[in-house]
Amino acid sequence: MTMTTAALEALAVAPGWRIADAVRRGDVAARELAEVMIARVRTTNPDVQAFVHLDFDYWRRQATRLDEGDRSGVLAGVPIGVKDIFNTEVYPTEMGSPLWAGHKAGNDARCVSYLRWEGGLIAGKTDTAEFAVHAPNQVRNPWHADHVTGTSSGGSAVAVATGMVPMALGTQTAGSTIRPASWCGTYAMKPSFGLIPRTGVLKTTDTLDNIGLYGRDGRDLEVLLDVLRVRGDNYPGREAKLTEHGATPGRPWRVGFVRGHFWDDAPDYVRQAMETLSSQVAGSEGVELVEVSLPEAARHAHALHRRVYNPCLAYYFREEIERDPTRISESFMSLVRDGQTIPPADYEAALADQEQLSHELEAVFDAGVDVLLTHSSIGSAPKGAEPAMHRDLNPLWTLAWLPVINVPAFRCPQGLPWGFQLVGRRYSDYRLFRLLERFVTAGIAPDVAALAIPT
Repeated sequence: MTMTTAALEALAVAPGWRIADAVRRGDVAARELAEVMIARVRTTNPDVQAFVHLDFDYWRRQATRLDEGDRSGVLAGVPIGVKDIFNTEVYPTEMGSPLWAGHKAGNDARCVSYLRWEGGLIAGKTDTAEFAVHAPNQVRNPWHADHVTGTSSGGSAVAVATGMVPMALGTQTAGSTIRPASWCGTYAMKPSFGLIPRTGVLKTTDTLDNIGLYGRDGRDLEVLLDVLRVRGDNYPGREAKLTEHGATPGRPWRVGFVRGHFWDDAPDYVRQAMETLSSQVAGSEGVELVEVSLPEAARHAHALHRRVYNPCLAYYFREEIERDPTRISESFMSLVRDGQTIPPADYEAALADQEQLSHELEAVFDAGVDVLLTHSSIGSAPKGAEPAMHRDLNPLWTLAWLPVINVPAFRCPQGLPWGFQLVGRRYSDYRLFRLLERFVTAGIAPDVAALAIPT
């Protein structure tokens, strides 16, 4: 079957799972669709610089091999952006640093291999902040180029927000999957810590680094999680908990509305929108809304994050620092210098505090709450430079190893996007998807993220 040009162009900006369905059915050839999407990247990427490495011939070869072989994979023919801290066999892996310019790992990260095994096409490497930390590189916010993207996974967020690819991989060590999704207007997920293997991905910490997922809708995120997560007899505890928390028991959903200790710092439009949202949730069928206060330790999450994060940066990047500190940004070096002042004993104490924090957050869910609801960022993307400190709750959820989904639901008075987030107990990832489906049906969440047209 040959699609019309209009049908091809509509499919090119559809969610990834719809593309895979069409390729598996034989409605469209992967190579035919690849040409349409390559043309879109050629037109769009120069304006937003989301991709730092592209090889259209390689993209075509992947699509042709798929057309000539097995098209049964759940990602059949879906182009996927990969943040440039994941090893890739063909593309360079430069990690946003001139110290690694031209570096080729010669292998794929494990999760990149999983994408390929299911028929996904590795479209290119997306822009990352230097070593996935703070210093931004070239990517620009597609809603307004003068506004930031949220640093480290901004390239992946923009690639999906503009429809150049329907899916992408990012990472999160504080808020750098969810926050760029909020500020660029995409669906995104930070799964439960430890669900997706990190082999072949740049390490910045041992207890904070997470693989992040971007998609056009919630089903895209679920498909990606299914493909990438660990499973089977080697992980019996995680498998059992995922099954246990996969659905709400026979009672109304209990959604906990969280304002948090940064609530007063949020703009009026954020507070008003979240209050309206909470009323919509409370009025939806089968849902009970409750007010939730976080434990006192949540107020100290940013300070705790520093005690875990900065010493790790000082330790894991010793080689780069010794090689040529003049080619490392001052913002990165300031974190390293701070990390060097934190004694090993305090770092070990911080790890114990992190575990205690996770238990205290678990107790919130033990009290009968299924999912927490709060804003993903403190409004829309700021203009100019990234803030020195992001006054949101993302580091808290990361420290506590919890799954989070960003829902691209709102616009600020200037028209820039921002989102709300659903937060679950560890390993309740699939429960978040089921509640999101209810929200979409009720009109509380968009079925597909709005497409960003670069300005």
